[in-house]
Amino acid sequence: SRAVRFGPSGHQIVMASRSSVISFWNWAQGGTVVLTNSTLSSCNAAIGGGLFIDELSQAYATRVSVDACTADKKGGGLATSGSIYLDQPMFKNNTAPSGSAMNVDGNAASSVSNMRIVAAHSYSSVASFNTAVDWICKPGMWAPEVGLFHGDIEHCPYSCDA
Repeated sequence: SRAVRFGPSGHQIVMASRSSVISFWNWAQGGTVVLTNSTLSSCNAAIGGGLFIDELSQAYATRVSVDACTADKKGGGLATSGSIYLDQPMFKNNTAPSGSAMNVDGNAASSVSNMRIVAAHSYSSVASFNTAVDWICKPGMWAPEVGLFHGDIEHCPYSCDA
């Protein structure tokens, strides 16, 4: 289903464009977008091919799939300089020069749990975290808060050595 949602003050809006890019605008002091059981596919933009969240905003996404989206600069599937909280996201075959699945900048708090990334190419980073991101990992797995990550990721990028 498709929906346009306004914030309680009427100052925020989420809308989809003809190119299938979901953008979040706020014209007050930030706002919140919530996506649940959603799929974004075959999207494109300069930054944040599937979804872009600006520095004054925050997003909560649960069971969201981002597939075959492209960004000219960074964040093929998702780019944010605001807060983002992802639970069970799936990024598949997205492309961008940096962070083909997702790119996180800024100073806002962010977290990911149960993430799955299927890389479109092995030569570019699938996730670029330029600010601290709290990974919620399964036992026996770990992730640094910042860095570039490559290849497919299931939950967290690294396993603990036994």
